[in-house]
Amino acid sequence: MRADSESVQVLVLARDRSFALESLLIELGFHLARAVAGEHEAEHELRTTRPDAVVFEAGTAGEGFLDRARRADPSCALVAWLTGSSSSMAADLFELGADEVLHEGMGQREVGARISAAVRRSRVRPSRPVQLGALRIDDVNGEAEWAGQDLGLTRREREVLHALVDSGGKTMRREVLYKRVWGYAMARGDRSVDVNVKRLRSKLAKLAGSELEIKTQPGIGYRLELVESREPADPVTAL
Repeated sequence: MRADSESVQVLVLARDRSFALESLLIELGFHLARAVAGEHEAEHELRTTRPDAVVFEAGTAGEGFLDRARRADPSCALVAWLTGSSSSMAADLFELGADEVLHEGMGQREVGARISAAVRRSRVRPSRPVQLGALRIDDVNGEAEWAGQDLGLTRREREVLHALVDSGGKTMRREVLYKRVWGYAMARGDRSVDVNVKRLRSKLAKLAGSELEIKTQPGIGYRLELVESREPADPVTAL
């Protein structure tokens, strides 16, 4: 694990300065930039020390912290830590923009691997917006628009849509899409991709209608189809 973690600097945000995860991160080979107890101090450190990742204890940061942290440094991975395993709380944290959610029930190697994967994904975020027809995705600023109107996507939804755009109209297997967005192999029975695609379809339909659709290839995966809008033909006038 150390080969991936030795060059990674981590800022820890936790209520208790004796946060057990600090020792674990050091043991795994991560460089602990600093440990802080408040989100304002964390934001200051984020701008001055430029860590590769911020690992924050769930409940220590307000709702706007992730957005402010993302704007301060788009290449920094934002990793949440839960003291217990809660799928609903993990889902909420992903919705707010966390790159990864960890909990104390995970093994040490898994914790290290997930943090390293989140850092790798953050480092390769594209700096330029991508466009497909009237669709525009700007990962740096966390925006996804159709014809200039905000689609209202969560971070995961935006990343899934971006991956489908990059596939160039070809079908992406579910496991490949999962690996691209989440950064590690999909567990058997995991429906995260399907859930995000379902939400994406609903949001796209409201603004794009049938011009941009996510198609299913049963048993395989999904592809994105863009239908160029056509101007209605002029009515034929009878002579």
